[in-house]
Amino acid sequence: MRLPDVRAAWSGLTSRGTSFLTAGVVALGCAVVLGQADLVRVAGLLALLPLVVVLVMASQTLHLAVTRSTEPPRGAVGEEVEVRVEVVNRSGRRTPVLLFEDQLPPGLQARTRVVLPPLRPAESARLSYRLLAARRGRYAVGPSRLLSVEPFGLVERTWEATVRDELLVRPRVHALTSVLPVRRTGRGGDSDLGGAGVVGDPDMSVREHRQGDDLRRVHWPTTARRGQLMVRPDQHPQDHNAVVLLDSRADGQRGEEDRSSLELLVSAAASVLVHAADLGQRVALLGDGEDPAPGSHDTAHRDDAADDPVEEALDRLAVVRPTGPGTLADAVEAVPRWNPSMLVALLGEVGPDDVEVLAGTARDAVRAAVVCRTTTWERLSPSRHRLLTDRHDAAVARLQDSGWRVATVEAGGSVVQAWESLERTGALA
Repeated sequence: MRLPDVRAAWSGLTSRGTSFLTAGVVALGCAVVLGQADLVRVAGLLALLPLVVVLVMASQTLHLAVTRSTEPPRGAVGEEVEVRVEVVNRSGRRTPVLLFEDQLPPGLQARTRVVLPPLRPAESARLSYRLLAARRGRYAVGPSRLLSVEPFGLVERTWEATVRDELLVRPRVHALTSVLPVRRTGRGGDSDLGGAGVVGDPDMSVREHRQGDDLRRVHWPTTARRGQLMVRPDQHPQDHNAVVLLDSRADGQRGEEDRSSLELLVSAAASVLVHAADLGQRVALLGDGEDPAPGSHDTAHRDDAADDPVEEALDRLAVVRPTGPGTLADAVEAVPRWNPSMLVALLGEVGPDDVEVLAGTARDAVRAAVVCRTTTWERLSPSRHRLLTDRHDAAVARLQDSGWRVATVEAGGSVVQAWESLERTGALA
């Protein structure tokens, strides 16, 4: 038999309960001094009531099972996630009215307090609340706290359900428009697809649904816009390979946490990957320190979302951290193995020496680079600012001379505007 937890109940004495006890002790002292028998009875009632409630609350026991699920299963910065909680009473006694609250780490914002009605033995209740992620990352949701307050409000008792669940929050994805043409590098040789192959306008890459078409090829954004079922035509994955190269080097980034240049580049990488995949291209992410081998993913032959290269890349971007100085060079070296038709480089603080090898990479592909002007993320000395500005300008000029389309982005800049400006900068190789 489990003994009452008097210590836990006593520690839950509220300010009202403490006031009752204090008033009872003071009234008892006054009764003794003044010789008032009636005041002794009042003092006894004031002091005895909290003590009795403490004993009653000490005898309470809870045996609850807490499970959680989220919708959608993964979160994204700036988007709400619904957390659904199921609480099951595993004890043989009816539970009191409880106040449920999930404990959340910094970075997740939510009002998680929900009133849980009394539960009979084996009965369950379903609760839900919505949370908002302020920054990407992997978070632990929980443990849960359950608070019981008796009717007089003199004592409150708290239990903790130690179960924790994991929530992966991906970077913000911006809707990008069409600005870059696709150049095929498949078995049929190199050819510019011109208007019919422009990357960006979904309507140019899809057609109306015909009887017998695989429903897995339905392009839902275009279907919703046009009001009729639209599908992607059959494509050869080797003909359309979009490679996103992310500069995640610690010494190439400036700024702090979610306002850093790395966060802007990570969001840009996620946006480009989704944009290219929506248009039927096979995608690959390089430069985050976990570069996959070519052929390890193929959107044309995968049904499970967990095996989708875009989903896998977004999960990697959710937890990417600053890497060592050799990451960018290793990623550039890996680019030719993917035979890209489009290469998008997202660069932090670079100089002409950093982009020298990159400048001559994948000459048969459409190449574009977004380069951060990192001097706008921190206040620097005039000499240091001038040095870094000169290095930035030299790197941009080197890429442009090699046929790259280049856009520069500053602190507080827009990923969408940087992407659109690529249409107006540089010439194709």
